[in-house]
Amino acid sequence: MFTAFAGIVFGYLAAITVHILLGLLIAREGRGVLTDGARMSRAYYTQLGLSWVVAGAAGACVGLIFLSELPMAAITLTAIAALLCFAMIRARNKAPHQQTAGDTLLLMLCVLVGTAVPAYLQLS
Repeated sequence: MFTAFAGIVFGYLAAITVHILLGLLIAREGRGVLTDGARMSRAYYTQLGLSWVVAGAAGACVGLIFLSELPMAAITLTAIAALLCFAMIRARNKAPHQQTAGDTLLLMLCVLVGTAVPAYLQLS
């Protein structure tokens, strides 16, 4: 039981760390290029989606280090993906003028794809 909890916590921390580092790399040139008036541009959302895919994959890989057996590994990866989606919803609620609900759903899909790829490769 403790390994499942450690897998969830460390997987989530790894995903958030990767997402923050990629966010710093994306925004290092300044946010002027990435904005379209009061909203973010398509290039920003493309980079943000890819960042969430990589972050989800990193979280899944770290989570799979702790548990690689099928039933608990699936639960661990589902919990990591859910925590990342909740973090995304929280970020959207802080600045709703920058991101629509459709954008949030597409970014959640990116998280799910990023989490599912390592899970498929490991558990198949």
